[in-house]
Amino acid sequence: MKRALISVYNKTNLNKLVPFLEKRDYLIYSTGGTYNHISELIKDKNKLNNINEAFDISEQCDGRVKTLHPGIFSGILDKKDVFFNLVVV
Repeated sequence: MKRALISVYNKTNLNKLVPFLEKRDYLIYSTGGTYNHISELIKDKNKLNNINEAFDISEQCDGRVKTLHPGIFSGILDKKDVFFNLVVV
């Protein structure tokens, strides 16, 4: 299954992106306000995961440093074992 990490300040056009990804069987990971916004847009709630719960991390600096967690940035940068196929920030 393909995985997308979405964490954005400006939520404009998520109403277009989320259905696009959902139709293509992406599993979406997100947090905070972005997670709440996506949860209103997505039809299959099983395709949405709260990144804090999935990686057992807590938000720091009002949620601005999520991708600095080793479980997250290694999933973005690792060349062999890519966890996230798409990152939207």
